[in-house]
This record gives sequence, structure tokens and C-alpha cells, in this order.
Amino acid sequence: VQGDAVVNTASGDVIFGSVAGTVTVKTASGDVAIRRFGGVDLDAASMSGDLDIGLAKGMSIDADIQTRSGTFRNLVSAGGGAPAAEAKMRLVTMSGDITLR
Repeated sequence: VQGDAVVNTASGDVIFGSVAGTVTVKTASGDVAIRRFGGVDLDAASMSGDLDIGLAKGMSIDADIQTRSGTFRNLVSAGGGAPAAEAKMRLVTMSGDITLR
């Protein structure tokens, strides 16, 4: 996705390959996966689905991450030097896991 996208689903999974714009995704029980996020703004929420977000190399984020009973994993390696891009993220689940890669 090179531009902006808004996706709402009740129980379907949402999968993006590469994202370069602003994305809003809301699911009730579906998983959300973004293989490479290099965009500006990401707002992803799921009641019981997992959020799995791959960050573009050198990405710096200002993140609001919340999960009531899920697990948060940060698998991103700390980089050196100035960030290649900066983005805002809001990632929220009730019982789903959240993973940054």
C-alpha cells in the first residue's frame, strides 16, 4: 500500500506486504499482519486477534501499545545513527498478542 488505507473486519485476518502511508485497521477477532511498515501513522486494534508488525529498517516510532491479557514482544534490534523515518503507532488488543519485528 503506497497511500492510505482503512480496513474494518469482524472475524477476517488482514495482511499487508509493504505499507508506506497511513493505515487504520480494526478487527473483532481477526489477526493483523504487516510485513514491512515504513509509513507515517498506524492505528491497529483487535479484540482477540494478534497484531504482528514488521518495521522498515531504521524506522523510529512513537508508540502507544496496550493489551489487557495478551503478550507484547519487541523483537526489533536497536539501530545506530539517525532514524531513516519516523512514525506514530497505536496498537491495542484486549486478549491478542502484539509483536514488533
